[in-house]
Amino acid sequence: MGQGPREMPLLVRLLRALRLDGGVYQEVKDDPQATFQALSVLLMGSLSLTLAGLVRLVPLRSPAGGLQLFAWSLASALAGWVAMGLLAYGVGRGLRRPASLLSLLRTLGFAQAPGLLYGLLAVPGVEVWVNAGVLLWMLLGMAVGLRQALVVSRVPAFFMAAAGLLVAVGVRDLLRGAVLGGA
Repeated sequence: MGQGPREMPLLVRLLRALRLDGGVYQEVKDDPQATFQALSVLLMGSLSLTLAGLVRLVPLRSPAGGLQLFAWSLASALAGWVAMGLLAYGVGRGLRRPASLLSLLRTLGFAQAPGLLYGLLAVPGVEVWVNAGVLLWMLLGMAVGLRQALVVSRVPAFFMAAAGLLVAVGVRDLLRGAVLGGA
């Protein structure tokens, strides 16, 4: 007996999100049980970023810096996720394409799957390429997800995703100063 969408393991959904499979975004949009999975994707990306930061930055400072780094990483991921969700929710309502905030958060959470690769920031000399690649991949994932969740064409989905990503990066940078003291 096969697994239905509500029984889909996180790893399978995660891999499908990394492949930009539009079907997975439709599944998680319609599956209230996937909210925890979407949150798990954010947490794993935060851990990946924290590990890279521990390797590259914290040995140069105090061990307490690792906790601050994780707090910033997690806080910025969660705040950016909610900000992107609220933006998509507002735009969706304005376009008369209402979707629940939670369904959009699930969709956008899985679009953050490329954040798992932030651990590669620990490799010297590739930081710019890794960050650009991850952000671009997230942008594409968000566009595919918003297209599925709001039933819009590619162009509005892409612009909503770009606006959401800019908001998330802005939130991340604001929290960097607040949590890490401008580090």
